[in-house]
Amino acid sequence: MELLLPGLGLLFWTLIAFVTVFFLLKAFAWKPILSSLKERETGIASLKWLH
Repeated sequence: MELLLPGLGLLFWTLIAFVTVFFLLKAFAWKPILSSLKERETGIASLKWLH
């Protein structure tokens, strides 16, 4: 039953790690990812008109 119920310390450090990674990604990776997706979207849209 111990494997199904993680300890409070594990939950705390998992939450800290998740929040840290979330804010790092939001600060440094979110805008480049969105801009590359937009570029890809426009590139695919322009290719559809060629066929």
